[in-house]
Amino acid sequence: MRFPVFTFTLMAACFYLSTSQANSFEDCCLQYYKGAHTSRLQKRIVSYYEQTTGGGCNLHAIVLKLRRVTLCMNPNVPWVKYYIKRDRKHGRRCRDISRPCKHRNTH
Repeated sequence: MRFPVFTFTLMAACFYLSTSQANSFEDCCLQYYKGAHTSRLQKRIVSYYEQTTGGGCNLHAIVLKLRRVTLCMNPNVPWVKYYIKRDRKHGRRCRDISRPCKHRNTH
């Protein structure tokens, strides 16, 4: 009697752990965008965030959200560094996903 109860308990625990882990995945970048940088691309950026390594993600990236697509950029690319530095210096309103980010008026 003990063996079937033990087996059932072990199977139930395995099932519970497998389903709970399957529902706790992160949306991570797996590779960098390799397309060309254009000013058109830069004008279409709605928002961005930094994906760090650790947790469930293995790639350090800057995730750019455009109107219809999300791109994972290498944070060491010169134009990405410049864009983020300029953005942090001037401040941005990137809350509305339907419009591109716009600089705040500082006057």
